Amino acid sequence: MQIGSDCGGGCTDDAYEENDALDQGVALSPGFYNNLQVCQGDQDWYYLYLQDQDEIRVSIDYDGLAGAMHLMLYDQYADLLAESTS
Repeated sequence: MQIGSDCGGGCTDDAYEENDALDQGVALSPGFYNNLQVCQGDQDWYYLYLQDQDEIRVSIDYDGLAGAMHLMLYDQYADLLAESTS
């Protein structure tokens, strides 16, 4: 899963940096992750290990006036499965 931002400055990286590329992605366990930060021009990559019938739900809260947010979901072969752009 990749999250990217075109949002403005005043940004401090979160504890999962440097996860700015596919090969630097951070594995996430099931649960909630609050206070993650994506800075302008940054990409953050995360891994989710799922079974065939598993479902995921992703919610991103941000200030839409600050710029666009992009969420992309890839499979294990780095093929794009779904994307959402604000």
